[in-house]
Amino acid sequence: MGKGRLGPGRWEPVRAQIRIKLENNSKLRAYDVAEIRKTVPKAYAPWTAGEEAALRKMKKEGMAVEEIAGKLNRNTGAIRSRLLKLESEFRKKS
Repeated sequence: MGKGRLGPGRWEPVRAQIRIKLENNSKLRAYDVAEIRKTVPKAYAPWTAGEEAALRKMKKEGMAVEEIAGKLNRNTGAIRSRLLKLESEFRKKS
């Protein structure tokens, strides 16, 4: 048997460990939404039409991403991501 390989019958403990991790997949995430929402209340929440309209308006007015994030209670990555999505949708329509 080659180096680093498991022989017959030795896979079951590995499979059991994988099953446990899959059953408790919250431990597999590198982040905890509840923890993040303590500082960014709307983190990972779906966007409403009103929030998207406010985002468009603030961006059109020249507001900085950081300021928009603060006003919408989202992180800067969420703002940038949503702006890209809205821009992509706009391009498809034109």
